[in-house]
Amino acid sequence: MNTFTVYDDRLATVEIFTGRLAFRDPRDVGTYRELFAMYEEHALFGDQARERIRSWFEV
Repeated sequence: MNTFTVYDDRLATVEIFTGRLAFRDPRDVGTYRELFAMYEEHALFGDQARERIRSWFEV
């Protein structure tokens, strides 16, 4: 699984199986900011997240 971290408008890193890539070009960083925003739209927070996690353990 590959992961990424957006630090700010100037830096994003991507970890791949063989190492880490650092992106400093604003267009590249912007791509990862957009990707993060997409994931954030689908994320659950607070009570909703706790409810979902609890549901996974109910039998």
